[in-house]
Amino acid sequence: MILVFVIIIAVSLLFYLVKRLETNTLDTKMYKIGTGQEGGDFDISGKFIEDNCKNIERVAQTFSDGGFNNLLKVNKGELTFGICQERFFQNGYNNLLEFKTFPKLDNLRFVTALYFESMNFITKDYEVDSEGNTIISDNDIVINSVNDLRYNEKIIIGVGEPLSASQNNFEVLCQDYGIVIVDYNKREEDKFKDIPDENKVYYLNGNFNDLCNKFVKGEIHGLFIMSGQNNVYIDNLARIMNIKFIDFFDSESKIISNFSNYYFKKNINTANYFNEPQKQKVLPTLASRIILFTNKNTPDDIVHKVTKCIYEKHYNLKQQLNVNVKASNINDYEPIELAYASPDFIIHPGAVEFYRSKNIITLNKKYEFDLEDYSKRVYKEYWKYDQIGNKQFDYSFLLDKSNKNTNFHDIDVLCLE
Repeated sequence: MILVFVIIIAVSLLFYLVKRLETNTLDTKMYKIGTGQEGGDFDISGKFIEDNCKNIERVAQTFSDGGFNNLLKVNKGELTFGICQERFFQNGYNNLLEFKTFPKLDNLRFVTALYFESMNFITKDYEVDSEGNTIISDNDIVINSVNDLRYNEKIIIGVGEPLSASQNNFEVLCQDYGIVIVDYNKREEDKFKDIPDENKVYYLNGNFNDLCNKFVKGEIHGLFIMSGQNNVYIDNLARIMNIKFIDFFDSESKIISNFSNYYFKKNINTANYFNEPQKQKVLPTLASRIILFTNKNTPDDIVHKVTKCIYEKHYNLKQQLNVNVKASNINDYEPIELAYASPDFIIHPGAVEFYRSKNIITLNKKYEFDLEDYSKRVYKEYWKYDQIGNKQFDYSFLLDKSNKNTNFHDIDVLCLE
């Protein structure tokens, strides 16, 4: 009788498993990573981790929020890993701005940055006559600088989804010029009426596919996009209309002085978008990081394996994030910049273990103050190969050429296997 009962249970379980497998509803992975809107860069990064790291399943969202909800869920232990804008991680970790009304997110731990998003400010480019004067109609709006935003109360800039990195950083940039950004759909609200026209500019939220269509039709007058190199939307726009990049970089900017641990100086190579030699240039810009974080209780070995996977296969991640990526313009895979954690962050011990094994971080306090020496040592002691994928790593100019500069470490022990 007992044997029959056991057989019935076994058959029932087998039937249950078969059904779950047939419907793809069998949850066999122990760890969850919160990403972003399905198909977006956050989700692509999560899928990369899901595909390359064992036992991790990505959980996409139906909307884009910059990782806001990922932070809350990872802190509660509802998700194991999360992806977010670094700005949100800093604010959540320190109870600032958007997170001021929430309990302090004490359970979060930094793992690594995944990639950089650079500021791209796109406006329409107009033809000029033989004397260099812009050829425009009475209805055209010419924008050549951020400061021009204050001179026409009709200007609308597309900034992506609400809470997106594009909207957040557009606000930061405008604040540097004393300009307040106002939601175009809420422009009639009383709280905005007292802001002088010369001190405000309208922004419009939406997905970039819709915003680009509005830009082409002239319904909005510019786009502010946080993106990696070779953005597909900018590429498509450059093919069908005349556009230009606004050069807003200022080394004396308050953005740089006040957020030096958050923004990185990067470049936009406009030759990735324009065939005309006169439009091909390298423009300086500011970039921020998209980071991976976890709960403090995540096992060290799991975090170590995920970190190792990201660093060893980072070129593959870049290719998945941008199908147009070119080896010649990948300038944002530097271990120090990806592993760097603000002094108020706590790095998860599993990630620390990997970084120390590769000499990316060290117990030696001297390197907190001597980054030049540190960068030389990372060059000497981290890379086993001169090339990963199609990315060349020739930083020999960093090295001290004196006789005292000897590599006393075993390179095969310190570097990637």
